[in-house]
Amino acid sequence: MLLPSRAGKSVRLSLYDEDRPDPYVKKEVIKGSSTILNLDPEYSKLFVGGYPSTFNVQNNLKNSFSGQIEGLTIGDEPVSLWNFVDGSDNNVMAKRR
Repeated sequence: MLLPSRAGKSVRLSLYDEDRPDPYVKKEVIKGSSTILNLDPEYSKLFVGGYPSTFNVQNNLKNSFSGQIEGLTIGDEPVSLWNFVDGSDNNVMAKRR
């Protein structure tokens, strides 16, 4: 499970792995004067698990997700992954638990 959180300029990203008792945690403080994340619904995109090869991103990002995603929430709101707009390389089912 990936759990992002933000309070003002402080950002924390926690990655929980069922094989580890404690999450991997990355903390940063955002530079600049902005303290609110304001996504424009017309121009903003949310990519879960990767991004299309035709999408331009900064050089240091890698499109290398491997695994399963479940229980995605954004701002305490559950997000369904069943009504995605586009997808690729998502034809392998998750292991049954």
